[in-house]
Amino acid sequence: MPIVGTTLITWLGGRGNRWQSDAHDCLFLFIIGTLTMVSYAVQLGFYGDDWALLASMHLSKNQSPIDVFTEIVRVHDHEIRP
Repeated sequence: MPIVGTTLITWLGGRGNRWQSDAHDCLFLFIIGTLTMVSYAVQLGFYGDDWALLASMHLSKNQSPIDVFTEIVRVHDHEIRP
């Protein structure tokens, strides 16, 4: 039994450096992705049809996701802009 415990501890101890490296890589990619999205998000805005969509969502009788979606489909035309 001690051999199994020692092997497990050795394996986990050796894995720690690899885990830190993976965590640093993920953090780096997250930061790069966030900075990229922020540069585009500053230029986004609402347009007239966006305000109408939000108003119809707000004015639906029941605020459950299904009812809000049903209200959007019922009120608005079915054109979706990219």
